[in-house]
Amino acid sequence: MLIQPDGKFLLLVRRYGILILVRVLPSGSVDPSFGVDGVASSGLPEGSGTYGPSGGMSLQTDGSILIASFHYNGSNADFALVRLTEAGIVDSTFGTDGIAVTAFDDRSDIAFPVAVQPDGKIVVAGMSKIIGGNEDFALARYYPDGGADSTFGTNGKVLTVITGGHDEVYALGVQSDGKILASGICTSGGNTDAVMVRYLTNGVRDASFGSNGIARNSFGADTQDAALSMVVQPDGKIIATGYASIGNSNTMAILRLLEDGSLDTSFGGDGTLTMEVGGYSTRGHGVCLQPDGKILVVGTTQSNNLPFQDICLVRFGSDGIPDEAFGSSGSVMTAVSTSLDEGHGVVLQSDLKIVVAGFEITVTSGFSGYYDCAMVRYLSGLNIGIAEFSTTSCAPFIFPNPLVDQATLEFELTIPMELSCELVDSQGRTVRVFFHGLSRSAGLQHESLDLSGISAGDYTIILSDGPGKACVRVVKQ
Repeated sequence: MLIQPDGKFLLLVRRYGILILVRVLPSGSVDPSFGVDGVASSGLPEGSGTYGPSGGMSLQTDGSILIASFHYNGSNADFALVRLTEAGIVDSTFGTDGIAVTAFDDRSDIAFPVAVQPDGKIVVAGMSKIIGGNEDFALARYYPDGGADSTFGTNGKVLTVITGGHDEVYALGVQSDGKILASGICTSGGNTDAVMVRYLTNGVRDASFGSNGIARNSFGADTQDAALSMVVQPDGKIIATGYASIGNSNTMAILRLLEDGSLDTSFGGDGTLTMEVGGYSTRGHGVCLQPDGKILVVGTTQSNNLPFQDICLVRFGSDGIPDEAFGSSGSVMTAVSTSLDEGHGVVLQSDLKIVVAGFEITVTSGFSGYYDCAMVRYLSGLNIGIAEFSTTSCAPFIFPNPLVDQATLEFELTIPMELSCELVDSQGRTVRVFFHGLSRSAGLQHESLDLSGISAGDYTIILSDGPGKACVRVVKQ
């Protein structure tokens, strides 16, 4: 799931082996102006939605929609990247007739996530499998028009062998310095670990991260682990979430890495944590950050009506401790149907309400039935515009609001402070740092903020003195 700057939601859905796109209004109704009655073809052929988590989405700055998956070439699969217009029509000006295809030699290649760099270049990742052999991390980079970026790796492509076994990328992140993060799984000797690799802007592994660019972690000696999603914090720390399993039992698993790829021991005690929501088998699928630094993880947990499942949402403090003020001891279980429900994506609206997307199954026989998209919205409890500084201060005020490129932030300090200010989007990602470690004396303050070059949409300005924060919503036109 993605949230557009105008607050509309995009859902990438598998239907009969084909990937389709659905757009939903902020009210929860399907947007009839998108595609045909709110549904658009991805432009990918039949079978593009048949492999595991195949299919990733991202937005370009002009509102165009990118979808990554695979294209069958007659003998094996290749990376496929399609661009749709904001109206849900395949954009024939992208790649060749709207699709860019990348083959990693005589291999079978499947793309999962896609991300857009600050410079507009597009990164796609997944796995490339030697026929009858191992699977490796695979990344490709494109120019904004779909052409292969020859400055990345070899002819725009990078292959990384981690274990020589089963290695797949499930999530991508781009740091503020342009370095690329890829997380997923690596398997050898029957053991599967969560793994993250960092690449320099040219596609070479970053030797300053982990062990020669690779950070491999396990949540237990006998667990099978996976990192399915990730987010980069404003301070550069990296959060990945997924699951750790033993037999048929799963636990939601989360880890946080420092910028050098080592585990952050201030999180969860040793940099990792696991959690069973409600005491039942649980998997974590999606993650996002709140402007106050708290962490939202959505997933699936078996309900007390075994063997059926419910959507679960957990909120953690920045230290990895469940937020007792959220739901019941930090978690919420939601039954959309009376059978099987799963939560896969989580985003924040501009008003900081939490929206979760996934699916529910209407069971007709055994575990067979009909799949439907499911969305749930929750209140976050955040007080936007109310100061939470560690000392008594006046709540900040932004003007004009809405704004075009320039704005003034007004606030009052009762004592001297050292302040930082940043702009975050609806998914909690830092878009711009206005200042950091700025010393200001007591009194009324006016800070000029430059938002030029930032896409139109709803954002949150966060003013922080370290221990405390104040948030103000702003609309960029």
